[in-house]
Amino acid sequence: MKKGSLIRQLAIMLTAQILLLIVVLLLVIAYTIHNARVEKEKMLSNLLTVYGQNLENRIQRADGILENITLNQSTELDLITSDKESERYYARVELFESMRAATTNDDTVEILLVAENRYYSALMTQNSTLGVQQKERLQEFALRLLEPNQQANRWRFARIGDTIYLYRAYCWNHRVIAAFISVQEFWKTDVNAEYEDLTWLLTDPSGYLWAMQGEELPLKLGCTIKEEPVGAYLQDGIPLADGAIRLYCCTKTDFVWDALQGNMIGLILILLVTITFALILVRYIYLQILSPMGQMVCVLQQIDPQEQDLSLHIPCKNREFSILQDAFNTLMQENIGLRFRSYERQIEVRNAELRAIRLQLKPHFFLNAITTISSLSMQGKNLEIRQYIDVLSKNIRYMFKSGMRTVPLSEELQNIEAYFEMQELKYPGTVFYCIQAQPQTQQWPIPHMLIHTVVENVYKYAVTVGGDICTVLISARLEQHGGQETMLCIEIEDDGPGYPEEFLERIRKQENSDLLREGKHIGLQSLAKMLELMYGRTDLMELENLEPHGAHSRFWIPQVAIIKDEVATDAVE
Repeated sequence: MKKGSLIRQLAIMLTAQILLLIVVLLLVIAYTIHNARVEKEKMLSNLLTVYGQNLENRIQRADGILENITLNQSTELDLITSDKESERYYARVELFESMRAATTNDDTVEILLVAENRYYSALMTQNSTLGVQQKERLQEFALRLLEPNQQANRWRFARIGDTIYLYRAYCWNHRVIAAFISVQEFWKTDVNAEYEDLTWLLTDPSGYLWAMQGEELPLKLGCTIKEEPVGAYLQDGIPLADGAIRLYCCTKTDFVWDALQGNMIGLILILLVTITFALILVRYIYLQILSPMGQMVCVLQQIDPQEQDLSLHIPCKNREFSILQDAFNTLMQENIGLRFRSYERQIEVRNAELRAIRLQLKPHFFLNAITTISSLSMQGKNLEIRQYIDVLSKNIRYMFKSGMRTVPLSEELQNIEAYFEMQELKYPGTVFYCIQAQPQTQQWPIPHMLIHTVVENVYKYAVTVGGDICTVLISARLEQHGGQETMLCIEIEDDGPGYPEEFLERIRKQENSDLLREGKHIGLQSLAKMLELMYGRTDLMELENLEPHGAHSRFWIPQVAIIKDEVATDAVE
């Protein structure tokens, strides 16, 4: 299971904490706004109820004045259309006095008007100054109410001239009595004066806006109220005059800011203190935990296992990390000591194995040399014996360089040429060889006696005195092994009978112990073991047979061995 980074987890948790604080602050602000809106709704609802009740009372007083005149002066109202002029005159005088008394004693009704269309006469009393044209417009409006299909027996809005009125009229038998109140006069109330930031709206039942008073809003008279105006809060309207009028109350939405202003200083202080504490905590955790841990991880990732100084030297400002660092350094020093002792034991074992392998290689060579000298002596070839001994001494000197594990390719090739020269004396005219090596490979280190062992194996199994000529090809070049590391590739081919299939199968399966017990191809088996010990790999030797006959040996030699070379000295002077 993949483990997450502690530093990353701590950073995520700290970020989440800051975000949580911001969310809490936003929730507090939202809660404050909600409470402010609820309180404003309650205030507007109460205010609308109070103000609406005042306006409703005024309308009821106006209804009372209109009904009193209609009932108490019913006779005069009937006589204003009498056939007798004198009756009409005295009836108008009496009716006018009654109307003037009503408007003088109570300023609720601004204008009282009585008109009839039989003789086209009208009576009017008012509490305000009206021009002649406005009076004529009011009379014409009242007479139009007597026309058929006119509904006037309820409070309505009407624009007469430049003034908008609330009016109510009773019409019967060519007569009409109407009460008019201009909206400017209708708005007069102590409630409105106390709240200058409010806007009051008057509409008819369809929502048509007839009057607006107070703070300006993006509304125009004549529009229909269907939804809240932009930038304002609209309280639900209440009905007046039995639903003939609706009163609305609006306020700008900046009341939310006004509500927040009282708490804003406290909220800002809380926010600043919280963020400051969070930043201090983040910095403290970074300096005391994250930074030392990050440095430790970075140092541990950069430590080379081959180095001897595997210790941490990080300035720690807290006791826990100091103890952790000291404990780590102590464990590393103990681990290094154990590892060095283990390496030393491994090196000793490998050196012993390499020495045993070299002891296996050299006796074969010497036995063959002694056999050759004995054969030449029996044939009386003293000159050839002297030449053979001279070349043999070169091979012996090269073979007995003590402490040497690798040699440059050029030295190995010089030795192999001397070996071919020595063997030519034993097998004259039976071997043809060719050596090709790239110039850049001359100083490449290879295991000591590598090529010599393979060529010696060729002479043992593929060359006979008086037999067919055996061809031996040796090449060396730099190539990538497996498409990765560049190595020295050494190939040795011969056209002899090839390797036994059973031997090749056991080599592929690395069954070297069985071959050693049988004493077959001991040199090649020793080479395989030598390569494994020196380079720690088992894929550096490839053996195969060629068609129609012949053997092919390929060796991949890395540039650096895991067992370093010792200083080579000559054991034979």
